[in-house]
Amino acid sequence: SLSGINSSAENKLSSFTLLKQGFLTNVFNPKVALFFISFLPQFADAHSEYFSAQLLGLGLWFIFSGTMVSIAIALFFGKLRNVLSSHPLFWRMQQKVTAFILILLGLKIALEKNR
Repeated sequence: SLSGINSSAENKLSSFTLLKQGFLTNVFNPKVALFFISFLPQFADAHSEYFSAQLLGLGLWFIFSGTMVSIAIALFFGKLRNVLSSHPLFWRMQQKVTAFILILLGLKIALEKNR
C-alpha cells in the first residue's frame, strides 16, 4: 500500500502554509545571519562608500540564486515522486533498505563501548 506517500495530513497543508513555514524557518535561523555576517563581507570593498549597497546586492543575489536552486530541486523531486509513486516495488524496497539501515545503526549503538 502506498498510504505512507499520500497521507491526509500532507494533503491538508496548503502551498501558502508550506511557503510561510519555510520563510519563518529561514528568517529565525541564526546560521543564516552568521553566514551573512562572516562570509559576505570578504566579497565587498570595505573602504568603498557603497559597502552597504554591495552587501545588500550580494545578499539579494544569494537569496535569489538559493531560491532558484531550491525551486529546481523541488520541481525535480516532485516529478520524480510522481513517477515513482506508480511503482509499488520501489516503495517496498525503499522501506526495506531504510529498515535495514536503522537496524544497523541500532546495533552499532547497542554494541558500542562507552568511551
